[in-house]
Amino acid sequence: VLKYAGARRVEVHATLDDDAVLTIRLHDDGRGFHPAETRAGHGLQNMQRRAERLGGTLTIASAPGEGTTLTLRAKIPPSVG
Repeated sequence: VLKYAGARRVEVHATLDDDAVLTIRLHDDGRGFHPAETRAGHGLQNMQRRAERLGGTLTIASAPGEGTTLTLRAKIPPSVG
């Protein structure tokens, strides 16, 4: 966040609902970007792939000058054992 966004502040929120769905939201006050116009770098793609491997979703909301919010939602599997 410091390197790419130039953010001064980052907020992290995590919740686990009654259906065992974990939601992690990160929001920064950095420079933001147009998600549809990002070049095909590995960072965002890797995050998307990791979320999919967990059976979850990763959404990205950002706009120039508005910061960025990443939201991961994934169901936590029942414990084994």
